[in-house]
Amino acid sequence: MSRKIIKALLIFILFSYTLKKEQVADEDLFVIKVNSKHGYINKAGKVIIEPIYDGAGDFSEGLAPVAIGENWGYINKSNKLIISAQFDHARSFEEGLANIKLGSKRGFIENTGKIIINPIPGSNSNFSEGLSVVQIGGQFVDKGNGYISYEGGKHGYIDKTGKIIIEPKFDYAWNFSEGLAAVKINDKWGYIDRLGKIVIEPKFDDADFFSEGLALVEVNYLYGYINKKGVFIIKPKYERQTSRFSEGLAKVKFDNDKFGFIDRTGNIIIEPKLTWAEDFSEGLAVYASDINVANGYGYISKDGKVVIEQQFESAGDFNNGLAKVRIGDRWGYINNKGKFIFNPSK
Repeated sequence: MSRKIIKALLIFILFSYTLKKEQVADEDLFVIKVNSKHGYINKAGKVIIEPIYDGAGDFSEGLAPVAIGENWGYINKSNKLIISAQFDHARSFEEGLANIKLGSKRGFIENTGKIIINPIPGSNSNFSEGLSVVQIGGQFVDKGNGYISYEGGKHGYIDKTGKIIIEPKFDYAWNFSEGLAAVKINDKWGYIDRLGKIVIEPKFDDADFFSEGLALVEVNYLYGYINKKGVFIIKPKYERQTSRFSEGLAKVKFDNDKFGFIDRTGNIIIEPKLTWAEDFSEGLAVYASDINVANGYGYISKDGKVVIEQQFESAGDFNNGLAKVRIGDRWGYINNKGKFIFNPSK
């Protein structure tokens, strides 16, 4: 995964939220878009909730955020509006709370719609392992072309009551994962525990979440993997766009500008011959042999064999048995055999 090049985008994703792969559905309904309206299908492709909404997010913990006009609320799987459309934006529930936006402020609600943590200026992440990253003391900066960024200030962590657990003292901070969180201090990245104690000294040029016991870090523009003691298990030797481990494998970019996959010991499992690849999900990974070819994306298995031929202009991860794919300007869902469950539509 590219680090410095997409730093601003990663920060936007963490603190501002987009309905992308970072937000993974944990239930059995899938968002569809038909004629600019959003609804939901089940795993068989049957429309369960008609496309009537102006925006929609994934179901999680029994509820999904939907937009009615410019306001967001929450529905259940019977399409009953449980929390009225009253927010300027809303994210899916995680760990019992949902991140909502009112004006330029963000806070958290419970599943009745009651505000648990009052909205404050700045930004915050969804809860992970009981804590949420908050950015305090910054200011809004007009970047032009309608883009306003919240910059400056320091990052810390709050609990589910809104109490500050780890004081805002970091230049940047990521969510906790496997008990540790990456934080930036004086232009270097290290890791803290849930008490805020530094357990891996800030010495990396960039750092990612821990996944399957290892974390991707950057040293002098090369990427490798450390354990929770900060010891390199896989030395830094890979190029940008290398990613964290998923299902026992990690996508890495070699010096031949091609992608392959390694295991947790660093052994090459899939040779570096792919022009593009994504992480494995449910045993399959998106791949492309030439990203300049139209409809150039398909799926491979963990032994590198093609399971679904290249035919899509864009392809997403598998989740609960389905993957979202695009042909032209139309989106649909396929199963793990490549069969369309919901045919592409605008």
